[in-house]
Amino acid sequence: MSVNGVHVARRELVIGLSILLVLAWGSTFPVINMALGNGFTPVPLAAARYGLAGLIILPALLRAPRMSPSAWGGFALCGLTGIAAFNVFLNWGEMTVSGSAASLINASTPIMAALMGVFLGREKLTASGWLGSIVALCGVAVVCQASESVTLGWGALLVVGSAFSNAVFNVLQKPLAHRYGALLTMGWVIMAGAFFLLPWLPEALGELRAAPWAGRAEVLWLALVPGLVGFACWAWLLKHVRLSQALLLLYAVPPAAIVEGVVLQGQWPGLETLVGGCIVLGGLALSRLDRPRPTPTLAPEP
Repeated sequence: MSVNGVHVARRELVIGLSILLVLAWGSTFPVINMALGNGFTPVPLAAARYGLAGLIILPALLRAPRMSPSAWGGFALCGLTGIAAFNVFLNWGEMTVSGSAASLINASTPIMAALMGVFLGREKLTASGWLGSIVALCGVAVVCQASESVTLGWGALLVVGSAFSNAVFNVLQKPLAHRYGALLTMGWVIMAGAFFLLPWLPEALGELRAAPWAGRAEVLWLALVPGLVGFACWAWLLKHVRLSQALLLLYAVPPAAIVEGVVLQGQWPGLETLVGGCIVLGGLALSRLDRPRPTPTLAPEP
């Protein structure tokens, strides 16, 4: 194959994996809604999803290079915040909040992570970064208000809690991803998260047995597609494109979640939710103006 042919093949692979990544992560939010409607309760759903994902990746992790003992505490904290807490908050929130609204609220995770980095002295925000952060958080407030009647309900606040947990995870995982790589780091983070969810695994198995086949398929989808396939695509893209380019894909996840929610559930978001989502994404875009070149990281867990 010619050099030009190699470049074309690489470009086509990047485009294909980017589309797969956006569709995979976008599907998380409507499929969680669907699984909750098919006999699963929030915490056992998380336990079933990551118990299955952990079972699939464990053989590969056992063949991977050994981790430094000093890293295990970091993996445990990442699993607690980025997998266990994130999914418990998100699943409980989606009992009353639509998948599209949940995806738009979670789009604020990078803003929350950046603000944490500022308060910890690890990052500095430019004027556009501060302004974009304020705009994005105002958009989150609009989406929350729109998601549950005229009052701010617990469901929306729980989804905000999931975004906050994800932001904490995003701050904690940076040194691990830098040292061990995105794919291996995420593998051990998934295992740690599955460990914290183990107490609910017996209940999850009971719900799996009682669930219709559609519900079982939804759990399988959540374990394989947004989790394993999505992060495999992300790890490959981090190696082959600039991080600033890869991060742009995250802007496409909420629109993908909205479209997939319409296709899978016939669930149309309200005008106020869409307006709030546009404010969130606009704030994110504004916050990235004049931003220093980012360091390698994992994406926020969907």
